[in-house]
Order: sequence, then C-alpha cells, then structure tokens
Amino acid sequence: MACCTTGAAKEPPLADAIARAVRDADADPVLVGLAGSELIRAGQHYQLTTRQKSSPIAAIWPTAAPVPRSQPGALIESEEQALAQTLEMVQHNRVRSLSGEWAHVKAETVCLHGDGAHALDFARRLRAAFAGRNIDVSADLE
Repeated sequence: MACCTTGAAKEPPLADAIARAVRDADADPVLVGLAGSELIRAGQHYQLTTRQKSSPIAAIWPTAAPVPRSQPGALIESEEQALAQTLEMVQHNRVRSLSGEWAHVKAETVCLHGDGAHALDFARRLRAAFAGRNIDVSADLE
C-alpha cells in the first residue's frame, strides 16, 4: 500500500510519477490519496486499486479541496464537529465546506492523526459512532 502527501493531490506530473512507481514496485498495490485528487485519478489511469482518504479535522473548500493549514479555519478543533463531519462524509459522501456549501467527498478511508492530545479518545468515539450506525470498519483493502 502507498499513501502520499498533498503535493501529489494537486500536481498531475507528480501524481503520475508516483502512480507509475507504485504500479511497478508492488504486485498488488493499493494507492491511498486525498479524495478526488490527481493522485487518485493517476492511480485509476494505471488501473490501480485506489482508496480515497478524508480527514475528520480538515476544513474543505466548496471544490472539495482541503483548506491549506496556513488559512484561518483550516482545522476543525471541535470534536463534535469533527465527528459529525466524518459521519457525513462516510454516510453521504459530502461535507459542509468552509463557505457553508455542500462539497462532494468520496470517503473510502478516514485519516486519523495520532499526535493530538485526544486522538485515542476521538478514535474510540468515532469507532462507537460507526458501530451505532452499522458502518463497517475494516483493514481489508480488497
């Protein structure tokens, strides 16, 4: 499995190079990239299995691109809001953008950062919310 940074999400030549390298390096690769990104498009072009990742704490533009962390409001600080955003993405493939409009986001994976003070508690709450809504959680990438 390969997962890459946001640079490959925006730059087609970089996304293409990464997708080709993953295809050539692994017999059964799964390419994980930002939902709707150039990396996902490149992986699909090379007929790789792809998984589109989303983030509970990233604010989104109406185009579904993440708001750069240097911008005000880029990170969702409220655990309740992050939980609600994740459930909306997973259940309805959409997220409320920073401007208030709905943006389409295909969330096949959820990226949790473990370096926050409450990361483990949030992961447990998210897992319980998924279970309460019969949303399957799996490490199976097939």
